[in-house]
Amino acid sequence: MSVKESTVCKRILSVNDMDHWTKVSPAYRELIAFIKQINEFAKGCENAFYDVNTIANPKLAKTVKLLQRLRTLVDEVKPLQDDKNQRFGNKAFRVWFEKMKLELDEFFEEGFSADSIYELRLYLEESFGNQQRIDYGTGHELSFIIFLMGLYKLELVKGGESEQTLRKISHEILTVFAAVYMPLVRSIQLQYRLEPAGSHGVYSLDDFQFLPFLFGSAQLVGHPTIEPKNFYEPDIFNAYADKYMFHAAIQFIHKVKTGPFHEHSNQLWNISGVDSWLKINRGLLRMYQDEVLGKFPIVQHIVFGEKVLKWE
Repeated sequence: MSVKESTVCKRILSVNDMDHWTKVSPAYRELIAFIKQINEFAKGCENAFYDVNTIANPKLAKTVKLLQRLRTLVDEVKPLQDDKNQRFGNKAFRVWFEKMKLELDEFFEEGFSADSIYELRLYLEESFGNQQRIDYGTGHELSFIIFLMGLYKLELVKGGESEQTLRKISHEILTVFAAVYMPLVRSIQLQYRLEPAGSHGVYSLDDFQFLPFLFGSAQLVGHPTIEPKNFYEPDIFNAYADKYMFHAAIQFIHKVKTGPFHEHSNQLWNISGVDSWLKINRGLLRMYQDEVLGKFPIVQHIVFGEKVLKWE
């Protein structure tokens, strides 16, 4: 084991470690600050975050190409037909996962600082689901955000940038997330019938994701015509899904679930009763801190090292 590997490990080993995670570790403070910055710069933004041609940063452009290649791999690795009677978890996902790791080998071959590659790779590899359990949940989504934070911290920002520059980088990060990562993981979920990891059914916001609702609600803050009250209606979410993350997420739920919306997505149904996107956004940010970053079953899988997330 290399020195680099030996310094990267899990630190949240029991619920007793949660206080250190949320109140002491610099990792939590940096992660929350990063999420809040991305969320803040998304507020009221008419940039649809769906045009990858707007990405100028070479590292983010390189990430886009990787994710697009992984999307092609989903089409190439077909579900196993003898697995068809299994409701969840087609084992072809394990084949896709191995091929994904080979693509990551090539991705990290050049263009990255040697001492940051090991940690960045760990987070990126965990971003698409669990190879053995064949599931996906908000913990995997969190891994991708940590990977993006690592890129931001180690490769994209050198210090002293203007707010305008930081806003532009944040918008490019949102574009990677909305335009490439989300379509990729949705295709994986459908192709290989991934089990929702740690789903609470109708009591959770969504079986698989959280952040499209957070960042998507920020995007709609102050919108002059789009109101929260009817986002679940087909003519509304279909009209706006190509431009707004929130509506794209609602559209995907309707693709994978049947029955009345208020029954299978009760938490989101309740959100439609809130009178402004700003209130929704604030509530979702608190909810993310409590229900994702504050839940031991999710954050116990996070690894800490010397570069991206520091435990100290």
